[in-house]
Amino acid sequence: GGRYNVVKGELAGIPNDVTVRRTQLGGGWFVTPNVLSKIEFVQQRYLDFPTTDIRNGGQFKGFMIEGVVAF
Repeated sequence: GGRYNVVKGELAGIPNDVTVRRTQLGGGWFVTPNVLSKIEFVQQRYLDFPTTDIRNGGQFKGFMIEGVVAF
């Protein structure tokens, strides 16, 4: 599956609108009827922040591994 999210808006103390974009691609497999394993690739970027803001140019990129047990 895949997911693409964009959030754009104003923050207090920042004169222009800022943007956060997140892209996820992932898949899962039922190991047993009650156990699910998942892996996802995530990329999140912080855009349009002022150069003096710590989030300027910030990003997250990597893999997430999950396990779910139903009972």
